[in-house]
This record gives sequence, C-alpha cells and structure tokens, in this order.
Amino acid sequence: MSQELSSTYQRRLKKLKPKLITGKPPQLIFLRKDLIKIDRSYQRYPVENKIIEMVANFDWRLFGALSVAHRPNGSFYVMDGQQRLCAANLRPEIVELPCAVHEVESVEEEAKICAKINNSTPFHPGAKFKMLVTAKDPDALEIQDVLDRHGGCALTPKQPGNSPTDIRCAYKVHKFWQKNKESAKAALDVGLKLAERANAQMTIHIFMGLLFVHEREIIRLDRPEVRVNLYNPEIRNRILALDPQTLAQAIRGKLIGAKRGAGSWYGKALGEGVLEMLNSTPSGKSRARKWAWEFATPRKRLASAG
Repeated sequence: MSQELSSTYQRRLKKLKPKLITGKPPQLIFLRKDLIKIDRSYQRYPVENKIIEMVANFDWRLFGALSVAHRPNGSFYVMDGQQRLCAANLRPEIVELPCAVHEVESVEEEAKICAKINNSTPFHPGAKFKMLVTAKDPDALEIQDVLDRHGGCALTPKQPGNSPTDIRCAYKVHKFWQKNKESAKAALDVGLKLAERANAQMTIHIFMGLLFVHEREIIRLDRPEVRVNLYNPEIRNRILALDPQTLAQAIRGKLIGAKRGAGSWYGKALGEGVLEMLNSTPSGKSRARKWAWEFATPRKRLASAG
C-alpha cells in the first residue's frame, strides 16, 4: 500500500506519530429492522426525497452497513444511516439489515460518535447544535441555558419558530462562543432582548454586528477617553430601541459596500451597520458630529515578558 503513495505522502507517513487506537471494533451482524430505533434528541430529520429515491431504486450493493449503538439496556439505535434505515422500513420484503454494532455507555457518548461520523456530512447547523447539546458539550449547554432564560430555542430545519427568541444560527453562535465566550454571551443576550422587544427573530448578521461592537468597543467623540461596549446602559438602551428590520437593512448595506480583504472586514462591516443605527436619530438623520459614536482604536497588546 505504501508503494502506491507519492514520495511526499511517504515522507509524511514516516514523520507521523499516530495516537493510540480508541474504542473497540464493532460487531458485524444482521439485525431485524424493527429492532433498530432512531433517537431524535440528536438525529436530524431525514431528507424525504432521498428516502423516496432509495425506496424506488433499492440496491444492496449501495446499502453498506448501518452504524448502530447498543445501549446498556439492550436497545439498538442507529448512529449513521438513518435514511437507509427509513428506506428499508418502507420495503416490506426486507427483514434484516447489515449492521456494525458498537457498545456505548450513554446517549451522550452515542451522540458524540454520531457527530464525528457525520463531521464531513452537510448537516444543517441547527441539527449540529442539537447534536452538541445531546453530547453535553459545555459551550452548547451554556448557549442553551441563555436561550432557555429568554424563552427561546435553537431551531432545526423543519422546526417552526414559535417565539421571537428562537434562533436558527445557534451553531454559528457556538463557533464564536468557543473563541470569546464573554463577547458572544453579551452579543447573544442583547440580540435576544432586541428580538423579544421587537417581536422579530435575531439573525446571524445582527449577532455578529453586536459582537464586533462589543469586542472592538466604541467611543463618543465628546468623550474619547471613555471606551464602552454592550454592557454600557446607554448603548444597550439605544440598541434595544432599534427596529431589527431597519438594523438588518443597515447591516446588509454596509456589507454590500464593504471593501473585501484580509482580516476582519466582514465583522467590521456588520459592526459599522450597528454603529450607523446608533448614530441615527428617530427621524433617521445622523446625529450631531460631536455626539456621534465611532469605533475606538484597537488596544495595543503588551509585549510578553522576557
């Protein structure tokens, strides 16, 4: 096999330091299809068109083996291959299915394995976040706690939003949460309060704009020495008085006209949209220059000791 690899890959292979193999080999068996269940606490909803196509053109050569978890209570749950399972369930002549059965200790372990198996699969972000919550990811649980306090939830693809504090961008929020929890928490809290007050759901663009304002900090021209962020009562109150649709339009306008390039141009454009709305009066006109807000200059980082 190594002879089939290019010289570059062979050199990389020699330098490779593999980690210890984790887990145990699966048991390859045939299971009755009615014994295999689907746990909707972490599994996404199947794509119906794909199932219909598989039912109409079922081919064992394309089926492979389902990845199945064997729980301590003796039950079997599919981790990978739920659409193939759904298709097989609609073919009455099929009784048993080939399965690679893994022993698991908990639903959390099961959800983590499912997330890793489907890491390269184009899962809807809402389904990915749901998977992280089931796997008890600490950051996902904290985001879920914030949503619970605001009476909202992270929406999956087919789940209708019943509350203005429901969001469809929880997975992206999770990405920012991992980088800077304090800033992401402030932006999410203000964004959800704005959504609740205006009865309109928060978009990822509004969240990112608020995040940039908080991280970069802003100053008022008549008080340039005072740097404030989303924790400042005046800023929070002005943002909460905005109309989310008008704010979203301002953000989109800045994004369209932004000069693309390296660095945080995307987040800066979104932040400038928020800043434009902060500087507007109720009539839509810009505020007097000396009372206007603008971004503070980035803080200089201290050189590391030594």
